[in-house]
Amino acid sequence: MKLLDAIGKNLSLYQEMTQARVPYDFLKKQEKEVLLQFCKKVNQMHMGEIIAALQSEAIVYLIKDSVFLSFLLKLNCEDKIDTDRLSLLLAHAEEDSLLSDYKYEELYRVLTDEQIFSEWKYEYLRYYSQYGFDDEQKTVLMYGLEKMRNFTEISLSELSESERMLLVKPFFKAGRINNIISERTIWRYLEQTEVQEILQTFSTDWRISSGLNLKQMEEIGSNADAILRDLKIVISYLPDDCLELFFERWMENEALVYDLKQLKRNLPDAKNEEIIKMVKNRTSYLNFLYGNYLSEMNLEHLYDKKQDMLIYAITHRKKHFLSVVKENSSAFMRLSRFSLLLDKDVYKTYLNLNTLNGKNLQEAYDLRELPSEIKKHLIEKDYSFAELKLFASVGEQYVRLYHKLYALKYDERMKIVRELVGKECISQHISEESLDKITEKFLQKPLSQWIYGELEHVENLSWHCAIR
Repeated sequence: MKLLDAIGKNLSLYQEMTQARVPYDFLKKQEKEVLLQFCKKVNQMHMGEIIAALQSEAIVYLIKDSVFLSFLLKLNCEDKIDTDRLSLLLAHAEEDSLLSDYKYEELYRVLTDEQIFSEWKYEYLRYYSQYGFDDEQKTVLMYGLEKMRNFTEISLSELSESERMLLVKPFFKAGRINNIISERTIWRYLEQTEVQEILQTFSTDWRISSGLNLKQMEEIGSNADAILRDLKIVISYLPDDCLELFFERWMENEALVYDLKQLKRNLPDAKNEEIIKMVKNRTSYLNFLYGNYLSEMNLEHLYDKKQDMLIYAITHRKKHFLSVVKENSSAFMRLSRFSLLLDKDVYKTYLNLNTLNGKNLQEAYDLRELPSEIKKHLIEKDYSFAELKLFASVGEQYVRLYHKLYALKYDERMKIVRELVGKECISQHISEESLDKITEKFLQKPLSQWIYGELEHVENLSWHCAIR
């Protein structure tokens, strides 16, 4: 009898599910008795076709909250609601009881509102419907919700009410903060009225690709009053068609407070063409910011390595070098991408740019970057241009020897190594032990003095033999 009863119940359940259009997969997800009662209620209300149109997640909700079936039937009778919208709303509701928390009119209004995207129906209902937003606010909010989905894993439920309201602000739509909204700490800055005004000021074109990083946002948040005040002053001097490029330059330099102070000082006396030139690239911007050392040069089309070098020189106050560049601009412009002087290691570590002169700039035309096998032997800082010129044109063995001669004066070291290079008398495969032995001799005097002194008696002595 028990077996027959079980068969009868299962058969009854399958019949009810078939009529209610509930997928059989639910047998694996739900208790049979709960499922049976739900299907019977659906069939009594003749709602099989409605159920068939819903997604599985929506049916799961209805099984938990079968009271909602009456609302669903009423809704379907009054207005043919898009089932995808309805499914998404029910799926997102999860444990909430919609009819307990919201009135029928409110649910109906949200479901039928074309301004609210289907995937955000429930979120709008739960967090925003009570505010009565107009169409423009809803449009901005939809962008904000999309950004939350695309750029952060922070959920709306984790945000405070005031933080959720930030998504309705136009600056949130603009995209400047896309890359940092995942950082929970920055939300406290976004709530500041001054920060919002700053962000709105340079968020007029939401298509601009560059955005704020965390460091910039922290600087804005910590200095919002001063930045807003100075930014308004600076903007008053800028032509409208320069604003977006200015914001790009200002952002990429990452010295927001300092830049505004400098610009307040420099802009009042600047001509319109100087301002237009300033925003062309970062080199032009920094040149204007730090004193316009290169005002007569066309900096617009410099390739990256030259821009990087000039930016370094400008920001590190290498005034003498900048004057050399200005007076020898054609020589600077002729430098190739692989020039010794454009190597960042050279001008940041090995060479003080302020020691260069116009002749050096001319000579650098033929000098290539230092190979890595040479750089690994450069243990000193602030080499002279002549030293680096030597290193760029000799084998590794001569650079090794040069650094073993540091007990000697600069001129003596240079004389010894140049003499040896001219005769090509040290093998590139020379061992460290052999190099140490000949170094001991050179610390006493150059090879030429040995050949014409102590070794003068040896007939037909070559430089190669002498060094052995």
